[in-house]
Amino acid sequence: MGLNDANEGGRRTGQVRNTQAWVWSLPGILAFAVAAIVSAWIPPVPSVHDDFGHLLIAETLLHGRISNPTPPSAESLQTFHELVYPRYAAKFPIGTGSILALGHLIFGTYFGGIWLSAGFACSAITWMLLGHFKRNIALLFGLLSALHPYWQTGWSQNITNGWLAVGAMSLIVGGLLRIRGRTVRRGTVDPSAWRPA
Repeated sequence: MGLNDANEGGRRTGQVRNTQAWVWSLPGILAFAVAAIVSAWIPPVPSVHDDFGHLLIAETLLHGRISNPTPPSAESLQTFHELVYPRYAAKFPIGTGSILALGHLIFGTYFGGIWLSAGFACSAITWMLLGHFKRNIALLFGLLSALHPYWQTGWSQNITNGWLAVGAMSLIVGGLLRIRGRTVRRGTVDPSAWRPA
């Protein structure tokens, strides 16, 4: 194999990667746009205790802190899902709160973070499907996930949603599908071991 053959193979691999980049980014862009449009149509409002906890995390992160000092009249601030002693903070992990803070930094509204989460999740779903299905099938189901009515009118209009969890799980499953495909192609694993019982 000569130097020109190696360069040609590298170009083909780069072309495949660039071709697939638009496939998984298109559903993400569409999901982001639809979520933003639906938010203009149905204005999102924090409505459950969890929402206010995530907003507290976002506000705390925007002030450059992980937690807040205990306020002077802490007894009057005691509520669900928020701790006032020894520090004033919400009890949740900072994933959703950090996305909300990022949305506030970029778009000037906390709900911009929800739009970003929607785009991330739909891109991750499509990327996951590209690990097992052909490009057209992966794109179809990615677009369907971006246009799913409940996900866009429910999750995209609610701070406590499943976008971040769906996106993270899609990345994990997509990675496992790619590892499985690589080991099966090399002949190191019996393909029947991956079939359901």
